[in-house]
Amino acid sequence: MTVFICIMVVGFVVLGASLLFGEIFEHGGDIAHDIAVEHDVLGQGGDVEHSQGGPSFLSLRMLASFATGFGGGGAIGRYLDFGYVASSLFGLALAVAVAAVVYFIVAFLYKQQATSGVTTSECLNKQAIVCVAIPDNGMGQVTLTLKGATLTKMAKSEDGKSRENGATVLIKQIVGDYIIVG
Repeated sequence: MTVFICIMVVGFVVLGASLLFGEIFEHGGDIAHDIAVEHDVLGQGGDVEHSQGGPSFLSLRMLASFATGFGGGGAIGRYLDFGYVASSLFGLALAVAVAAVVYFIVAFLYKQQATSGVTTSECLNKQAIVCVAIPDNGMGQVTLTLKGATLTKMAKSEDGKSRENGATVLIKQIVGDYIIVG
């Protein structure tokens, strides 16, 4: 029974520490850290990270909750005079249940997080303001505000006609480093 209690205590301490100091353990403690791709959204020079959008099954928090459940279930099994194999199986069942509960709680919390990252698809069909006039068949500049961020981008008109400074335009397409507006 001592082995199971030790496993439970170590798992519980690590789980408690990860909940108390979540930022430290979430960013540095994942074995299978979220897949992230950094790229320049709309050429603004800033990196935006896109991840899988949820907790990893192999994160330190999930492994600690699994260990807590396994140790607790095994200790309960030994207390009820189950053999070591039966206690281990009981611990395994409880470990899966505890880890599942923790996973769903953490997944719910991940969904509540907001992001200020702006994707290309979010800019399409949005209004922008011409801040540097677009000459006939030439380039100018537009600004767009999305999610509280102001983006400034080089722009061409879709029909090749000029757009005056201060004009409201619609973003039709994003081509490499510039925007095509209508």
